[in-house]
Amino acid sequence: MSVVSLGRSQQTATAGLSAQQTPNGSTNNISNVGINFVGLNSVAVFFTAELHIDRVAWQLWLAGFSIDQAYIKVCQRKAQKTSPSSALPSQAIVKNYILSQYRNFELLEHYLHRPKLLFNQLIFPLDTGTKQYLIDSYYRFEPKVLRELLGKKLSSRAMRKELDDAHVRTQIPLPGCRLGSIVMQYFTINSDNAIDDINIQLAQDARDLKSIIVNHTKVLDEFRARVIDNITQRQEQQKQQQQQQKPTQDHRDEERVINSASGGVGAVNQALFDGAVATTLITTTTYAKVIEKLATSTTFKNLLRNVFTIGAGLSYGKELRDIFSALVEKVVEPCAVCGWGKAEVVVFFNAVVAAFDGVESLQPSYRKRYGPSLSKLFEAVKLAAERLISV
Repeated sequence: MSVVSLGRSQQTATAGLSAQQTPNGSTNNISNVGINFVGLNSVAVFFTAELHIDRVAWQLWLAGFSIDQAYIKVCQRKAQKTSPSSALPSQAIVKNYILSQYRNFELLEHYLHRPKLLFNQLIFPLDTGTKQYLIDSYYRFEPKVLRELLGKKLSSRAMRKELDDAHVRTQIPLPGCRLGSIVMQYFTINSDNAIDDINIQLAQDARDLKSIIVNHTKVLDEFRARVIDNITQRQEQQKQQQQQQKPTQDHRDEERVINSASGGVGAVNQALFDGAVATTLITTTTYAKVIEKLATSTTFKNLLRNVFTIGAGLSYGKELRDIFSALVEKVVEPCAVCGWGKAEVVVFFNAVVAAFDGVESLQPSYRKRYGPSLSKLFEAVKLAAERLISV
């Protein structure tokens, strides 16, 4: 980075260009030059190149690994990806590189606290895709840390003890646990605002839905049949798309489930050895596994009843940890017993929401009245179960 200061009039301006100098001192391919007119008689010119973000180093930093710990991880990755005869880079080179990346991340963190600033700032030249990746991964929760901290009063006095306990139980580095608690605070609202945000009608609608669906065999059987039909149709679409090798964007969006919903140890190891964030694609086998378990009405009935029970239990006085405990007991564990993973959970819950409006055994007025509540409840439970099923 070069800086040039010149005398000039009282103005302020910036422009994004960069310059590369040849060995003889000439300048070629100008792109990324920042010009700042400051003061009465000065001009500052900054020559910069686009900032390089190493995603492996980024995941290590998010997880809270120190430079020495990160060096060990990188060496393990290098050893697995190269032949035994290949020489590893010197320790000093690797550590200096990690240190340089960590310094960049610490500077970028200020802008990540307000994502709009990251998109609008001109100091760090980054492409749009990289900016979006940084924001998504920074605000992605580590499920194990989230589970330990949810429902606890993270006051300044209790914070250190709670983080230490989370570190011991999850084996995630303490800085990574601390980052998780900081990110949680961005999504935490005080009780006064929370009261206005709670939809009491959702709890009542869940009780009504449990009564009119689970307790009526005819409605339940038709609902199950329509869910299976919906899954079968999507399975056929999947087969056709595989043959054409041109999947539609809507179907591709639904079928891509992020395995690592966080930047923790699991995500780090996957990113280190796969070179990218791990994803699970929904295949025809995924649909077949769901259809197989729905062949008997017991599984379908129990899952619906459990979801409606969770919704009916929502109230002002309900502890958040109790809600998540009920979710694990009533949804996550039954899905795991069925042999379902994240992909199967997404397929099942999406099919239930999509099929509800077509259940002719229910009066049209019921479908219109309870449809939004059912969609909201099942979407929320799906998102939570998707993240907790592997914990």
